[in-house]
This record gives sequence, structure tokens and C-alpha cells, in this order.
Amino acid sequence: MATIRDVARLANVSVTTVSNVLNSPDKVSPELLARVHLAVEQLGYAPHAAARSLRKRSSGLLGLVVGDITNPFFTELFEAIELAAAERGFSVVLCNSNERAEREEVHLKMLRSQRIDGLILAPTGAVSMNRAALLAALEIPIVLVEPRDGGAGL
Repeated sequence: MATIRDVARLANVSVTTVSNVLNSPDKVSPELLARVHLAVEQLGYAPHAAARSLRKRSSGLLGLVVGDITNPFFTELFEAIELAAAERGFSVVLCNSNERAEREEVHLKMLRSQRIDGLILAPTGAVSMNRAALLAALEIPIVLVEPRDGGAGL
């Protein structure tokens, strides 16, 4: 897999120039833009998402945890969220708890490790003593989608 250093070497520019082309192209001359883009294309370079998220302090990811993906309500919810997120430059990580509190907790821990920027949660109907602690540990914006019967089980 090609690195940013490989791109810089092929384009005969510095790593900083490659970074500027990828992140702030208005700071780079058209000639350098063309050389770097050609090197990126030839090498099949893709920025390392984890490294980029550490620098930016943003992963560009939103988590969506639903109780039952086979429920048409959640399918439509995912479609609407994914479209709105994409318009704003975010991707959505979809998790299905199968209405089981322990699966929901596993998903919340995994999403935390992915450093998601926000969470949409349709909590299971089951009471979970760990849910509130896991949500508090995320320290990100959270939207709760209340089930149609009105019982969030928090």
C-alpha cells in the first residue's frame, strides 16, 4: 500500500506539499496540484483514515445502533441518516443489536474505539445498567430515537 512519502517521492515534492494538495489545495500551484494528483493516481494512494482522524480530532464517522434492521422503520431511518450524513461529509457505521442489551453494549464500546463524532441510538427495550455509563463515556453528541411504543428503556 502506497504511503504519502511514496507520493511525495514520485511527484518530486515534499510530504508537506502532498499534504497541502490533499487538505488545502488552494495553497498549492496548479502545476504542483497536477503532479501530486498524477502520483496519487499512479500509486493508488488513499489517505490513512485513522491517522487523519487523530490529526483532525474527527473521524468523519457517525454511529447508528438500531434494534432490528429488518424492521422497515429502521431501514428507512438508516437511509435518511446516511443521505444527510453524506451531504455533510460523514459516513455512517450501522450496528444491529437484535434487541439484545448485551449486543448494544458491545456495539457502543466498538463505536467508542472508532472515535465516532456522533451517535444515533434506538435503544433496546431491555433495561441496561451499563447503557448510561457507556453513553456518558462517549462524550459526543447523542440522539436517542424513541421506539414507537414510547418506552426507551433507559
